[in-house]
Amino acid sequence: MTESLRGSLLISAPSLRDQNFFRTVILICEHDVTGSIGLVINREAGLKAKDAMLPVQFSDDCKLMMRLGGPVQTESVFLLHDGTSPGGLAVSEGISFAADEATLQELTSTDGGADGLTYRLYLGYAGWGAGQLEAEIEHGAWVRAPASSDLVFETESAKIWPEVLRRLGGRYAIMAQTPIDPELN
Repeated sequence: MTESLRGSLLISAPSLRDQNFFRTVILICEHDVTGSIGLVINREAGLKAKDAMLPVQFSDDCKLMMRLGGPVQTESVFLLHDGTSPGGLAVSEGISFAADEATLQELTSTDGGADGLTYRLYLGYAGWGAGQLEAEIEHGAWVRAPASSDLVFETESAKIWPEVLRRLGGRYAIMAQTPIDPELN
């Protein structure tokens, strides 16, 4: 492996028609010789964290909404936050990842923001075995871009895919305008 993809965004190419990844943007949270773990950052679950049947308990006051992080272990909760402490793995500047129950409970006990941090909660993750992700990138399934905290924490989910492509410019900006069903174009 030449370089880690941790902290990269993967933007699905319009030709990637797999329903799990069609028009998704994935933040790579961990990448090494054994494989990769990422979170789809642009899919809402339409479920409040307090209403989800999860191992982590949220107060009735919690207004955090769940997002769909990917098709693997969808009963598990993963968290991104915009701080460097009190826990988690730094993924990119202004973005940290947490998956262990104790850290999740500690971080979310303040109702997602009362402590000055911004949180995003995800059900499941996207995962690849050794070399699998690199092969998919080489075959054109994914476009790679640098992560930015504003895309993760401030941009409306439905607008992330076209926005990150527009930021890349050139042919990617044109790709951002691709209709959902190109045959209707």
